[in-house]
Amino acid sequence: MTVFDVHVVEGGEVARPDLIAYKHYGDVSLWWVIAIVNNIDNPLVDLQSGMTLKVPKKTAVVEALAGSRMGGYYDLLDYSLYCLPSDYHSLGVMGHTQD
Repeated sequence: MTVFDVHVVEGGEVARPDLIAYKHYGDVSLWWVIAIVNNIDNPLVDLQSGMTLKVPKKTAVVEALAGSRMGGYYDLLDYSLYCLPSDYHSLGVMGHTQD
């Protein structure tokens, strides 16, 4: 079973990760999940037409968010450890650093 869907950014989605989140999750506020998994620091600049993105399956995101005492943020960061290159985490993601 794959844990990701693949999404190719279309012209109308450039600099709009919220639209992609809505397509996959039905919730525009989860745009940051897609940004973290794809190592996108600034979606207004980095999200370009034709890019292929890995999008975690909705079920995995829902489970991570539901299982956390912190609203799912840290569970999702832990989940992303399996998705991102190891050197990305050493730089820190939104204030989180790997110990």
